[in-house]
Amino acid sequence: MKKAVVFVTIICLLVLCGCNQKPIEDTSGQGENKTENQSTTKTSFVSGSFTATVRDVIPDYVLDTWTPIVAVVTEYQSSPFLLRVGEEIGRQLQVGETYVFTMSFIATDYPKEVLEDVGTAALIAMLPQLRVTEFRLAEAGETALDSLQLTIE
Repeated sequence: MKKAVVFVTIICLLVLCGCNQKPIEDTSGQGENKTENQSTTKTSFVSGSFTATVRDVIPDYVLDTWTPIVAVVTEYQSSPFLLRVGEEIGRQLQVGETYVFTMSFIATDYPKEVLEDVGTAALIAMLPQLRVTEFRLAEAGETALDSLQLTIE
């Protein structure tokens, strides 16, 4: 009786985890012409500047509890998000001020269509290699609805 219960339990677990499912087959006929060296991803480029208001500058508590290297920022009428700015920039930022943050130019394997559908906060979370290279106080024409946004090519 114990063996039957164990056997039924194992079968149920295999069914629940999907171990008995067949892999999805390519029925389009296009997969036959692909070679191993061909890539299915397109390279996109992210660069430019965006405008955000600094709400707080905090340490990265994983590394240490005193060096201000992360800014809590908000874009116009958006939720706050974390922006890794580094110690040098972090010490210069003033809470409550609106800045234009210039980001490094990077290439990524995410398609342009995917990157265009997400906001700045999601881009920064998706692309950890995207770094702040400079910052400056925002001018009148770079705030509110006229906020600058990152460029995706």
